[in-house]
Parts: sequence; C-alpha cells; structure tokens
Amino acid sequence: MRVYATGTDYADWLGVAVPPTGADQALRTASLRVDELLFSSVYPTDEDGYPTEADHVVAFREATCAQATHARGSGSSDQGGQPQYSDVSIGSIRLKRATAADAPGAGARYSDEAHSILQQAGLVPAEPWAC
Repeated sequence: MRVYATGTDYADWLGVAVPPTGADQALRTASLRVDELLFSSVYPTDEDGYPTEADHVVAFREATCAQATHARGSGSSDQGGQPQYSDVSIGSIRLKRATAADAPGAGARYSDEAHSILQQAGLVPAEPWAC
C-alpha cells in the first residue's frame, strides 16, 4: 500500500512539533482517498506506483495531509464516512438512519482542499466534480 506523507510531513502541515496520535493510520487511509480521487488519472510513476515528478510528489503529500485533516475534523475513522445510524434501541428494536445533519462535516468523503491541490497540480481530469 502506498502512503504519500509521513508523520513528520503531517506535523509540518498542521504546524505542530509532533504528529498527533493515530497519524500513521490517518495518513494510510488518506492516501487511499487520494488514490480514489485520482482514479483514471495519468501521471508518471516509479515501479512502485509513486509519482516521479517533483510537483506531483508535493501535491500527493499535501493532498494526503489535507485529506487526513478533513477526516479528523469530521470525527470519522473512515476518513469522511458518515455513521450509518444516529439512534439505535434494543427494546422493541428501533433504528434511525443517520443524515449529514446528525454528524456535521461527516457527509463529505473527500476533502475539497485535497481535490483542489490535486487539480492545481494537473492531476485531476478537468471534468465537473461533486462530493
């Protein structure tokens, strides 16, 4: 699995001396989301699939940090996924499906900032994009 940023990169992005707890996992998951944003994009890579052009390397790193920050802000361990239920009862079984209003910020799977970083680097196809 490719990971595009290190804990040190993430600490620098956040402007802190030490990466937050869970940074490695957050960056792994954020890297998966960056790969999803770049599905069908074409750019030069090495034999392991990492970008080789310097500006692309920077864009991947920054987009990964932005995506990890987005997930932390949404309180999601799934990097932006929304909880399935907002209310669950056992007696007489009652389930209420969650909405974006139940978990503000959790409705968007992808960071707008990460998308913009990748787009500005010429990595995202120039087609309309919506979360």
